[in-house]
Amino acid sequence: MLNNRFMPKNLEADEKTNKVLQQIEKGFGMIPNMFKIAAQDPSVLEEFLRWASVMKGGSLTPLEHEAVSLLVSEINNCYYCLSAHTMIGKAAGFTDEEMLEIRKGKHSNEKLDALLKLTAEAVENKYGVSESTLDKFYSVGYGNKELIEVIGIITEKTFTNLLGRITKPELDFQPAPILEEEKLQQ
Repeated sequence: MLNNRFMPKNLEADEKTNKVLQQIEKGFGMIPNMFKIAAQDPSVLEEFLRWASVMKGGSLTPLEHEAVSLLVSEINNCYYCLSAHTMIGKAAGFTDEEMLEIRKGKHSNEKLDALLKLTAEAVENKYGVSESTLDKFYSVGYGNKELIEVIGIITEKTFTNLLGRITKPELDFQPAPILEEEKLQQ
């Protein structure tokens, strides 16, 4: 195990937080290190999980949601989150090749490609997008609801990416493949 000042030595939590951690363990088959770190502030962990749950219940499909999550983690250079979302993306139905393309901000499906272009532009340009990017997003069938949802997912992922970049939890997922042009912080 890495010597990590952010990782709790023992995960003592109150009853409410233990219930939350049990739900996480049920979903993942373990309690990922990122959640162990976040559990040190139970209120933040609970609100994050509530927010993440709301974002997954929107109008984007699970594949679209995961594509946004994967791309945001790539752009924000969070290897822990990138590895987690590679595993989740695979479980959602993406092939390895598709996930590599998504991490580059593109996809052969026109609708998914427009979603990725909007996501990349929003994150890379510090949350601004061009009219042409918005026009393309709307022209493939997305609407205001999906736009707001993408912004919500970007917000959610930015929190976990920042938490991962600062605290550097030990990787407890299969490592994501490194793209040739990447210089990921590991």
